[in-house]
Amino acid sequence: MKNGELYEKNINAEIISCPVLVEGLKRIIETKLDQIENVASKIYKSNPERLVFAGSGNSWSAMYSAKYLMDKFSNLPCELFYGPELITRDPNYINDKIYAIVASYTGKTEDTLNAVKYLKDKSSKTVSITKTNDSPISLESDINIYYESKSLYISAIFVIYILISHILNFRGEFDNFNNFFNELMELPQKLKKVVDESKDKAKKLAEDLADSKLIYICADGLLYALGYQTALTTITEYLRMDASIVQGCEWRHGPLEIVGKGKPIVGFLLGSDNSRIYTEKTMNFCKRYGARTFNFDMKEYTFGANPLLSPFFVYPMINWFILYMSVIKNIDLDEYLYMHVVDY
Repeated sequence: MKNGELYEKNINAEIISCPVLVEGLKRIIETKLDQIENVASKIYKSNPERLVFAGSGNSWSAMYSAKYLMDKFSNLPCELFYGPELITRDPNYINDKIYAIVASYTGKTEDTLNAVKYLKDKSSKTVSITKTNDSPISLESDINIYYESKSLYISAIFVIYILISHILNFRGEFDNFNNFFNELMELPQKLKKVVDESKDKAKKLAEDLADSKLIYICADGLLYALGYQTALTTITEYLRMDASIVQGCEWRHGPLEIVGKGKPIVGFLLGSDNSRIYTEKTMNFCKRYGARTFNFDMKEYTFGANPLLSPFFVYPMINWFILYMSVIKNIDLDEYLYMHVVDY
């Protein structure tokens, strides 16, 4: 397939969210706000002893934001699990006094569906966040919020941010709720600018990294999960390249010894919260000793935006990068070698 034809095909692939990202958020604002607030109220009124979050792949990355926000503002205990991890660990606090929130884009993810069934067997109440309302996970959970968009990461975390911020507000733990909620409502307009302006940089970066075989992604704080997603559920899954995720604050405890002239290739995800200093310190070290580096930096496209919104502003740059890299590597983003093709 010629590059032009492959570009036109891949820009419509399910993983490429940028063309529909803004409209997906607008749809949530127009149709889902009341439901999400009602769900938050129901969770609050049930007075749970703990919140449990679960998902796999991209959805686990989205749920990471939920735990991050709760840990930052609330004294309500909460935990984050991969689906199988929840089942095999079988925590003794999983009972009818907790609320579990799970996410799955398709609503068919086997590991997450099994986790929902496990939770139901323990009499735990479950909320699912999915693309549609007629999937196995949607039907198995007690409450379902569906967002009707192929923007599988941004739509999910947008729902999560609205849901968690309302829970925090009901609990009296989020003094800045009104300002924060207004910032969420302004995201579609602000993200349109990021989507438009990050495209050319992503194309050039893909061209610069056309010869790459292994990419390390380095991220800290709220952006760690997006780094995990970039390395392990995007670069490996869609570009079929070796990739790894390392927290910036951990690079000095081992990985620094592989740095040398022209190696390794390391991509840095930079937000504007207080974890940025660790990512920057690692980036500067890698540059100083010859590694090939690149970055996706929230500050390039936003000045003064709330640091808690960093995943929204960094994600479009990554998404465009995956599109252009797929064209360079002649990969059809809708084709898999194993996933959805063979038994696992």
